[in-house]
Formats: sequence, structure tokens, C-alpha cells
Amino acid sequence: MTSYKIQREQELIKEKEVEIVRLQDLLNLQYIEIKSLQEELQKLCEMLQQNDRDSVLRQAVSDRDEAIMKKGELELELAKCRLEKESMSRQLLSAVEQKVILSQELEAWQDDMQIVINQQLKSQREQERTIETAPSTPTRRDSRRRPRDGGNSIFSIFKRN
Repeated sequence: MTSYKIQREQELIKEKEVEIVRLQDLLNLQYIEIKSLQEELQKLCEMLQQNDRDSVLRQAVSDRDEAIMKKGELELELAKCRLEKESMSRQLLSAVEQKVILSQELEAWQDDMQIVINQQLKSQREQERTIETAPSTPTRRDSRRRPRDGGNSIFSIFKRN
């Protein structure tokens, strides 16, 4: 049963590790996207210097605003992922602690049950020994049917012949 617990805990840990890897991959993708947007912004800045300054400027400002919005969204998503990761870590820790407590309780219960079983076996053995060593005594039924004039009792001397 302990190996089942360990196996289940290992499965939970593996699931959490997979989730962490997924979140890290998502973070890496978002980082790459931010870099791409930064490069695009750089290109637009270069275009500003070359051609029609007004239209390029408007386009650059628009692209910059979009990039800033996208960056904000990505930062928000990153913060959510971090919070989710921390929450999952706390849940995993809580589950492990609970399993440790339950394992300890189970072990204590098993010890208690072993003590109870041993006491019952000891009591049963003592009863069996008592029955084997005790002289057989007449039961109540037998004492009621005892013959009164058998001649074996003390009162038989007073018996009339």
C-alpha cells in the first residue's frame, strides 16, 4: 500500500512537472514574440528616417501602441501563469503533507490493531488453558439431579434403614 502511495505521489509530481514545462514553453513563446515585436519596431524606426515621415510616423506610433498593448497582455498572462504555478505548488505540497499525515495515522491504526489482536489472542489462549487445566465441576443441572440417598454423603449416617 505504501508503494501505491509513493507511485501516486510520483504521478502527481510528474503531472506537475509536465504542467511546469508547458508553462515554461508558453513563457518562451511569449518572450520570442516580444523580441519579434521589438525588431519590427526597430525596422519601423529605420523606415521613419528613410521615407515619408508623416505616414511612417503614424504607422510607427500605431505599431508601437499595439506592441505596448501586446506586451501588457503578455505580462499579464505571464503573471497569471506564475500565480497558477505557485498555486499548484502549494496544492502539491498540501497534498503531500496530507498524505504523510494519513500515512502516519494509518501506521498508528495498524499498530493499535496489532495490539488489540495480540491481546485477544492472549486472552483466548488463557481461556483455553483455563478450560484445559480446570477440573470438571458438575453443572447446575447435575447438582439438582444428585441422588439424595446414594449413601455417599455425610447425612447418610442419619438415614433410616
